[in-house]
Amino acid sequence: MLRGMVFIDHMNFDIALQKYYKGLNKPTIKLDYNKLFKNVCTQIANIVF
Repeated sequence: MLRGMVFIDHMNFDIALQKYYKGLNKPTIKLDYNKLFKNVCTQIANIVF
């Protein structure tokens, strides 16, 4: 069984998220980053987190 890690530059990710929602004229959503990272890892077969 493989182990997986997700590295995301939080600041750049957050800035991109804000710009995206601003472009849609909607308020920026609040993300649960633990759930986000776990969901990213589940996209790869045989990864345990």
